[in-house]
Amino acid sequence: KFDFLWDIGIGYQQPYQETHQFFNYKFNNGKKSTYTCIPLSKWSDDLMIDRYKFSAKQIAKALTIQLKKAKEENGVVMFDLHPIRIGRKEYINGLNLFLEQANKHNAWIPSVTEAVEYWRKHKSWKHNAPVCCLLTGDIDNFTFWDYLRRF
Repeated sequence: KFDFLWDIGIGYQQPYQETHQFFNYKFNNGKKSTYTCIPLSKWSDDLMIDRYKFSAKQIAKALTIQLKKAKEENGVVMFDLHPIRIGRKEYINGLNLFLEQANKHNAWIPSVTEAVEYWRKHKSWKHNAPVCCLLTGDIDNFTFWDYLRRF
């Protein structure tokens, strides 16, 4: 009715963390949302760094495992990686190692909006990529670039 795109990650709830496809949220009354929801991986910087005290190599491995799972379904995986935390010198190499693996797996790594718009139009990933990987920053930033624009 209002013709706007709202892309969010409702995937904090457990059932949505295990899926690798965009979905429409099912409300208690049985109706489904008209907006696109994105599953959010439980493997956030909070979990890996603060709780489990992962090294950079362990971070790369955890993210790569999730990417491979999404790839098996020609799916999407979205990671919540706060730039201030993942960008620290002791962890940034974990992100770099992961991105090398993502490239080896031919992952498409667009912005959240670009991924949703492309999927809605084509029902596939750009360049026929076998998997889509979304990297988000913090709650008010959908990409690392959004965060960097603050400075």
